[in-house]
Amino acid sequence: MAKAFDREGCRKLQTELEKKGVTMVASILSAMGEKLSRLLVHPYGNYLFQKLVETATSEQRRLIVGSCGRCEAKVQRTASSVPTASNTLQGTRCVQCLIKVGVGVDHEE
Repeated sequence: MAKAFDREGCRKLQTELEKKGVTMVASILSAMGEKLSRLLVHPYGNYLFQKLVETATSEQRRLIVGSCGRCEAKVQRTASSVPTASNTLQGTRCVQCLIKVGVGVDHEE
């Protein structure tokens, strides 16, 4: 899922999210796996992360948050954990987006 970390690829994925909605969220989550939390601090990937969170269902949001938490627990030395990401400009935006939409609230179509 190198597109998520590339300027043009990230934009294309965001456009696909707008068109396909939650089915595209599922595809991206599946393809990203444990690399999902790297989007938090990436200059382009953070926009994709925010769009994922905004588009996702409440269950998908829980998976997103859980994925970032698991990565944090496994790899404490990376900058991909939520607390560490909160100290970066991109990470702060992503965490704010998570707070804004709330993990337990369904996305309204």
